[in-house]
Amino acid sequence: MTTIPTLTNLQSRWFSFVLIIFLSSPMFAPERDWVNLAFNYSVLTTAIYAAYLFWPALKTTLKQWPIYLYLLFSIYMITSSYWGDGELFAQLRGTGKMLIFFFFCVLISDQLENRRSWYWLIIAGALYMGWLYLLQFKFNTNVGWNYRLTGHGALYLPILTGGYMGGIFVLGLSGLAHDSNSPPWLKAIMIAALLIVGYTVLKTDTRSAIGGIVLSSISLAIFHPSKTQHKLIFIALLAAIYGALFYLFYDTFTARGDSLRFSIWSDAWMQISEAPWFGHGLGTRMRVMGGTLAHVDAHNYWLTLWLQSGVVGVTLWFVFATPLYIRLLLCPPSAARSTALALSLYAFCVMFFEGSGIMARPSERWLTQWIPIALAMAEVLRSRRPVDTESNYNQPSPKNQGETNLT
Repeated sequence: MTTIPTLTNLQSRWFSFVLIIFLSSPMFAPERDWVNLAFNYSVLTTAIYAAYLFWPALKTTLKQWPIYLYLLFSIYMITSSYWGDGELFAQLRGTGKMLIFFFFCVLISDQLENRRSWYWLIIAGALYMGWLYLLQFKFNTNVGWNYRLTGHGALYLPILTGGYMGGIFVLGLSGLAHDSNSPPWLKAIMIAALLIVGYTVLKTDTRSAIGGIVLSSISLAIFHPSKTQHKLIFIALLAAIYGALFYLFYDTFTARGDSLRFSIWSDAWMQISEAPWFGHGLGTRMRVMGGTLAHVDAHNYWLTLWLQSGVVGVTLWFVFATPLYIRLLLCPPSAARSTALALSLYAFCVMFFEGSGIMARPSERWLTQWIPIALAMAEVLRSRRPVDTESNYNQPSPKNQGETNLT
């Protein structure tokens, strides 16, 4: 029987640190390529080291049904690059890195249950967004509320800044919501960091991120494993405050209208209708005009997927994702399950209005595309291990100390 090892405390802390380094890299990357480099020098090298140490774990992970379904989807998408504009070897590298990331998240799945895993991430986000706010709104007197807060480097657009930082907010909120052991001063720091990130996401005027935060907060309240009353009230109050701010500044948030989305979607549908079954191929860009601007994608993940891969590709994506999330909903309540569901719901809101980089290499878009799926997969596979009924964590039994079963 193939087994997955239980990491030592040092390995767990190191691997979790590596994950935080990668997730925070878009804040500090001077350009998008640096996010890929951060993945290579952090997650990739660590995962290769882990694969060497835990070769049976890698073989076990690759034999799980979510991996088979992902490979089925990926093989078709890579094949479609032959009749599209995608670079074959680039897509192969992207698929390989995604498989490595799945394996990495499975290895640290127990550590993802740790409530403080996301604390450094939200604190870094607060420092980054606070600095941006001061730089753009306080040191520049020519801008006002209507000026959208924008990052730099990998986060060079307001929608990228808002979409990414909204995901960081959800992870930080999840960490705080599931934390019952930290001292009051640390929780106070976390609340302050969340307020800074939440407010500055509002200043990016990214409506999909704002709506996603409200819905993911509700999700955290619904799927919280302990159902502690004061925590649920806190989460619901936060969602209400965020919704109230959106209502109070409704005219500002809607001043841009539909941001040409309906025009872009109409143009995308025209191009989809030309090759509805197999699509135009991975990497194909929209050649039509959306309003007064040319757009490279449909600004909707599933429309872009349909445009590039057709009905076949969209079907394979849902064949992969649907049973994964059904199984996640059936998993025992846990902090990791609640986090994966909340981030996935947030990602759905963002991807409904943004749709590029379907099989892209690691970038800031992974936080709203593949990372939620990786967290969901890690929790689904973790839930198949024997559960220690006397602990909040899935620890190995004394008889088999040092290893846990997946099969």
